Amino acid sequence: MAANTKTTITQVTTTVTLSDDVDYIITGDAPFAGDGLINITNTEHAVLILQNIKPSKASSWLKYIQINGVKAANNSNCQIKFYNYGCIILPYAGGDKFKPLTVYSKKNFEGESCNDFGLEHSDGYMNTLTDAKLNNRIRSFKLKRGYMVTFSLKAGGRGYSRCFIAADKDLEMASLPALMDNSISSYRVFKWYDAGKKQLANDLNTTTMAALDVQSSYTWSEGHNMAPDYECVPNHIYEDYPSSRAIGKATWSPHSKNNNEPRNTSDDHPQDLNTILNNWENMMRTGMRLCSPASWDGSDYWNATGFLAEFLDSIDARGWRCDIIDLHCYWAEGSFGICTIGRTSISVLSGFLNGAGVPPGIIMVLSLMVSPSHR
Repeated sequence: MAANTKTTITQVTTTVTLSDDVDYIITGDAPFAGDGLINITNTEHAVLILQNIKPSKASSWLKYIQINGVKAANNSNCQIKFYNYGCIILPYAGGDKFKPLTVYSKKNFEGESCNDFGLEHSDGYMNTLTDAKLNNRIRSFKLKRGYMVTFSLKAGGRGYSRCFIAADKDLEMASLPALMDNSISSYRVFKWYDAGKKQLANDLNTTTMAALDVQSSYTWSEGHNMAPDYECVPNHIYEDYPSSRAIGKATWSPHSKNNNEPRNTSDDHPQDLNTILNNWENMMRTGMRLCSPASWDGSDYWNATGFLAEFLDSIDARGWRCDIIDLHCYWAEGSFGICTIGRTSISVLSGFLNGAGVPPGIIMVLSLMVSPSHR
C-alpha cells in the first residue's frame, strides 16, 4: 500500500481531524496553543508526529490529542514511541497487547486468517507455529506500521529466515517469496523504532546521549531497556557472550550487534570464521535483525576479498541470513565517502572518530541501516 501523505505545520491552534491517511507532523517546541486539538479518527493509518518532543515529555501534551473523540492515553488507546529526534503517536489500542500481524492461508489475504500474534518469544527465540496459527499454510500477511516480523522455515527459528519491516506504512504481502509460500514454521514480532542516524558507542549515559542529541547506543553486553526516549542495541561480543538466548531476551531493540572485530589480534577475544558460523544459526533463531561480525581498520573489506566477504559467502552457501553490514572505521573527518564492499552497500559505520564537533574520546556512530543488496 502507498505511504501516507505528509502535512507539516509549526503549531496547532484550532481543531484538526485526521481522517485521511496522513503523517501529521508538528515541528514546534510548543506543538499546541489556544484551542488547538488533534482528533485522530482514521485509526488504521493516520499518525501524529511531534518532531521536537521526546516520548517522556509527550504526556504533558496528550490533553490536546484525542483518538476517536477520547483523550489519548499511552498504552491504552495509543502508542507513543521515539521517532527520529521526537516522537510518533500511533492510534493502536492495547499497548503491548496490540496484535499487529494477520496471516492468511491463501494469497491476496483470503482463506483462513489468524491475528493472534503479539510480542511473545520462546525463551529468547522465535515461536513455533501451531496448526491454529497456520503452520506451513501461510500464503499472505498484513503487518501494521511500526513493527517487524521475522519468519523462518523450521521449528524454533531454524533454517532459512527473513525479516519484514513496516517502517513508514503498513506492509501488505499479497503473496510470499516462493521459498516461503506454505512453508513458514516460526515467527517473532518486534516493535520497530525509527532512530535518528546519529548514535553513540559504548555509553548508555542518557545525559551524554541528550547532550549529543543521539537516540541509540550500545555497550559490551545485552544492555538494558532505555525506553521511552532511547534505544539500546544488544551486543553479542563474541562466542558465546552474551549468549544468543540472552540477546534474544533483550526485547528493547529488534537489532543485534555481533562479534566485535573477531579478526583483530589486539582484541581480547579474536575468533576465526568457523567459530562464528557454529553459533550463527542460534543468533538467527532470535529473529532479530543481525549485524555482521564487525570489521575494523586493516580488515581489507574495501576490495571484497576479506573476512566479511568470506563470512557472507559462507552464510549464503548455508541459506542463512545477515541483515546489516557493520564496519568499524576509525578515520579522520573527511574520509567518509561512498563506501561499498563489492556487491554490498555499506550499512553501518560504528566507529566514527574525529568527526566535526565530536569531543575527544567520544565515539559517534553513523547508522545507515541498509540491508545487504544481495540478500
